Amino acid sequence: MNITSYTKHGHKPCYVLQWPNSRILLDTPIDYTPFFSFMPHVYQSPRIKNAHIVKKFGIPYIKELSHRVYIDGPPEIFHVSAEMLKMDRIDAILVSNYQNFIGLPFYTENTGFSGKIYATEIAFQYGKLLMEEMLEFMERIEARPDDATWKNEEICQKFPNAPSQNPMTWASFYKAADMHRCLTKVITLSFNQTIDLFRVKVTPIVSGHTYGSANWIFKTENEKIGYLTASNPISTDVKPMEMGPLKSDIDYLIINSLSRLIDTSTQAMGISLTRTVTDYLKNHGSVILPICPVGPIFEMIEAISDIISSTTGISPDTPIYLISPVAKSAIAMASISAEWMSESRQKAVYLPEEPYYHSQFIKSGRLRIYESLYGNFSKEFKTPCVILASHPSLRVGDAAHMIEVLGSDPKNAVIITGPFSNYSIFENLKIWIPKI
Repeated sequence: MNITSYTKHGHKPCYVLQWPNSRILLDTPIDYTPFFSFMPHVYQSPRIKNAHIVKKFGIPYIKELSHRVYIDGPPEIFHVSAEMLKMDRIDAILVSNYQNFIGLPFYTENTGFSGKIYATEIAFQYGKLLMEEMLEFMERIEARPDDATWKNEEICQKFPNAPSQNPMTWASFYKAADMHRCLTKVITLSFNQTIDLFRVKVTPIVSGHTYGSANWIFKTENEKIGYLTASNPISTDVKPMEMGPLKSDIDYLIINSLSRLIDTSTQAMGISLTRTVTDYLKNHGSVILPICPVGPIFEMIEAISDIISSTTGISPDTPIYLISPVAKSAIAMASISAEWMSESRQKAVYLPEEPYYHSQFIKSGRLRIYESLYGNFSKEFKTPCVILASHPSLRVGDAAHMIEVLGSDPKNAVIITGPFSNYSIFENLKIWIPKI
């Protein structure tokens, strides 16, 4: 067996395992770093809409904002080259979690790939929601540059914030048709369900990272291999990580996505987040959390509601706004995904209770869900409040617009969490500094 790593970042794994009879691709990451070379797309902001064209380049879509230069157009991503991976020779793809799922069409469509994709059911369902959300955000963007002249090195390297990668290797986001063709290739699995892929027995096991996230065990006649990717041994809302299969008779263990936060823990970060939310709400400020509508957000909603209910000085009428075109579907799915939950939340599914209290929050008016900032939201919006909105890149979606609206008031806070806190936070926010 041969292993080839195509990973540029430890937290974005991409490997090919090769045996005499098969080649299996492990994970399909995308890198959002290119997003930060593009203008944020907001609904109505004179400051952003009227950003000056940089005259020295003579290209109308190169604009200046906060002493930096950005492209006014749909943001692009970077992914591992299909030619480098030889996708036409890949027999199967294994996707470990919904965060990697969103990149699939870049690897499977128009690349020569003709095999099958394997993921757990809930990783498939949540990954599909994130695909649909991003496609909706891309559709909202009106600016469409006619060419890619700006990517020439003699132009883009003169930007004060020159790209750290070669923009010629970036790709536009896929279309809905690509997504639908990709999804027809997916076969869903349960945890500990073993399948035979070309004489290799493959089993997904619980990683504890998030809903449906998996590590993998590969077994042949001669060897047993473990694949340890994003995992959490102390998760509270999803099934606990299975350690046994990764220790039992393993010949080789492939490890990636190790935490780089050696001086803290997820629990400590959670405490810090709730303390920050509490402080700003007590000061009658609002809090914006740019976050994807699946995963940690489910627990976060409950934690924020507890703060509002139990803290003296915070009005019990403080609303929590959840804004995403797929928010309703994500919340509904969270209430029925018993197979993927921790034991305590599983029990609630089979009682008159629900595993999460989201329905109660919605009925009471504390949690208010909107597909976008259009329509009812603009009529019903009030402060102080907590806003949970996509996209955490702050380049597409509704979170960027709300920062533009509320960011000038020092009483308000923006809290960056999740995978996008791995990117330079200041790169994410420079467009708004010193606004925030």
